[in-house]
Amino acid sequence: MAVEQAKAKLRTDLLEWALGGVASILVLALFGFLAFDAITDRNLPAQIMLRAAQARAVDNKVYVEVEVENVGHAAAAEVEVEGTLRGEQASAATATLDYAPARSRKSVTLVFAMPVSLDQLNLRVLGYRDP
Repeated sequence: MAVEQAKAKLRTDLLEWALGGVASILVLALFGFLAFDAITDRNLPAQIMLRAAQARAVDNKVYVEVEVENVGHAAAAEVEVEGTLRGEQASAATATLDYAPARSRKSVTLVFAMPVSLDQLNLRVLGYRDP
């Protein structure tokens, strides 16, 4: 009976040590990741990428949905987006995105009073401010 209890206790002790070791490794890995993330994210600006997603015509106006993606490590506020049409009849439209968190994707809509071909559309960020 005493031998069986000793084996059970040894089995429990080994299981506790193994689980404790795995938990310690996970905690250390988490701290390492957080430290790395904190060090590498310092002083990097917002990086705004624009892509025309779709255009739809309604009542003699064309609504162009633009995806605004912040691939940077900092947030941006009041992101001013401009779309200009190339060609014989140049036209421009602007929209403002209130807030673009770091590593996020939002959308704005540009409104044009003439037909729009997405191939003829130039998109650019006019500016933003740090929140």
